[in-house]
Amino acid sequence: TPDVFYGPLQLPIIVASAVTVFSFVLLFAYFKTWKAMRKSKGLHAQIGLITSVTLFAALFATMGVVKGVLVTGHPLPSTGTPSEIFYALYLGAGSGKLHLLYLIAAIAGFTLCGTFGQTYLLARREKDDFGRDYYKFALPYCAKWAVAGAIMQLFAAAALFAMLYLPMFPIELTASIPLLKGLLNDPLFVAWMLAIALPLIACIFWITIIFSATPMRRKIGVYCAAIIMLLANIALILVLLVHYGYQRF
Repeated sequence: TPDVFYGPLQLPIIVASAVTVFSFVLLFAYFKTWKAMRKSKGLHAQIGLITSVTLFAALFATMGVVKGVLVTGHPLPSTGTPSEIFYALYLGAGSGKLHLLYLIAAIAGFTLCGTFGQTYLLARREKDDFGRDYYKFALPYCAKWAVAGAIMQLFAAAALFAMLYLPMFPIELTASIPLLKGLLNDPLFVAWMLAIALPLIACIFWITIIFSATPMRRKIGVYCAAIIMLLANIALILVLLVHYGYQRF
């Protein structure tokens, strides 16, 4: 609502917006100049590193604002100094949840880097022909990044799932079955299942690419894995926002 722009969230919103815009300006500049800087590896790496750091900072700043908006009665000092407001928002009560969400989002970012790195190589194959050996190396390399990120993301999602749902199940298996049937009718529970199961399916496609002698011929697998990971991350973001907004963990 417009009211948030006049309260204690005004400055965090301005900072989050500024960092986000700056990050995308750097990203655009990096995208436009990386070919010209291929021989200047040091400068190339520095700009890429700064861009990555600012993007993660933008994500962290934005998630703090989202927390302040979603969590009812968040203890933000209405007349505090900027340092007091930022401390309450990012390091105060409930900030552990924010850091946990940020960690999962960062892990998902590594997965998506590998995922869309593969689709980029395929999409630009005709315009950026760097030779068969390059693509034979680069596509499996991106697939390895995607697999590593997906495994970490899977463990993080499974850990949160265990924190949320395992305490609900009784020790007796026979008593757990009716509860499980009931949860399967809950769209949020199904979204959790998709967030955990879909990365496993994507990993199957990526592993075939990693061990393929002709990885560039695995176009269907690359695009299918990308679509699957998009759905998995949409499901994960959905359940995190819903659980986070209602303070269920």
